[in-house]
Amino acid sequence: LVGHSLSLYNELVRVPLIIRDPSNDLPRGTTVDHFVSTRRIFQTALTAARLADETEEVLTLAQSSTSDLDGGTVFSEGVPPRNVVKMLHQRRPQETEELGCDQTRRAVWSKTHKLIQTGEHRLELYSALDDPNEHLNLRDILPERVEALQEYLHTFVSHAGEPLSTREQAEGYDDPEVLRRLRDLGYIE
Repeated sequence: LVGHSLSLYNELVRVPLIIRDPSNDLPRGTTVDHFVSTRRIFQTALTAARLADETEEVLTLAQSSTSDLDGGTVFSEGVPPRNVVKMLHQRRPQETEELGCDQTRRAVWSKTHKLIQTGEHRLELYSALDDPNEHLNLRDILPERVEALQEYLHTFVSHAGEPLSTREQAEGYDDPEVLRRLRDLGYIE
């Protein structure tokens, strides 16, 4: 489960989703082959349930890809939970820093490539079409593509803002029963 907090690689973020649409806006057997933001999935579910307003209906996947306000660009952000970072620092401090496990990760998919940025300086570029398993980092081979996608990320962060800092401890954290349950589940030692 720790990997889910620390990774934006395809094996964790590219997952199939099946939607049953009673209104048949998405007919049986329809597939969406382009990159999809979870925001669009939410709007699609709202529309299928007939709960979306006009502004939300525009973002349903039943609309053509030309209705995508982001032009097919998808963003993702992974902020490692403090308790995971603390645990990793205690057990493997050197690897935690070397691998950037304590850093925010952001990714952008746009047309043919995906850029993953860890912290401020670690960059990975992959061909989203030819290398879906993300084996060959193209960062040094296509620096102009890295630059262009970094601009998308900077714009995204400037509009979305930095992740809100969470409190060091949640309310009720010192409750003995909560601590016992967290310990039993392996979240704390």
